[in-house]
Amino acid sequence: MSPTTAAGQKCARPLDDENDAQTMKAHKIYESQGRPKAKDYDDLMQEILAISIAVYRCLICTNTPFPDHAKELEFVRLAWRKACEKVEVKLEMTPELVKMV
Repeated sequence: MSPTTAAGQKCARPLDDENDAQTMKAHKIYESQGRPKAKDYDDLMQEILAISIAVYRCLICTNTPFPDHAKELEFVRLAWRKACEKVEVKLEMTPELVKMV
C-alpha cells in the first residue's frame, strides 16, 4: 500500500487502459413493466445514473439547448464516461441506460 492511500480507501485506476480495467455490464435487480427505471438496478448503478443525468443536464444547458439526435447521443456518451470516471468503475452503456439518461 502506498503511503498516500489510507486503509479502506480505493486507489484510482486509469479507465483507458484496456489491459487493467475490464468493462462490466449492468445487472438488474428487479424487472419492472413499462419504461426502464433506476430503482431496477443496484446502488452503484443508481449512483452512476444520477451523476450521468446531472452531467447530461449541464451539457444541454450550457452547450446546445435543443440538440439533434446525434448531439444527444454524444452528450449521453460523454456524461456516462464522466460518471464512470467519478465512481472509478468502467460500465458498458446499454440502450436501456441511454433511455434513462
